[in-house]
Amino acid sequence: MLSNKSLKLKGRLSLVMCEAQIKPLLNLYRQQWRDLVGEL
Repeated sequence: MLSNKSLKLKGRLSLVMCEAQIKPLLNLYRQQWRDLVGEL
């Protein structure tokens, strides 16, 4: 029971870490896309 809970907690933690890494990348892509569209 305890190991199952800690496993779920670890899963959530890794998910949050992934989101934290992906969001800045998405923002960067959006910025570059706006600059590209602005030049056209």
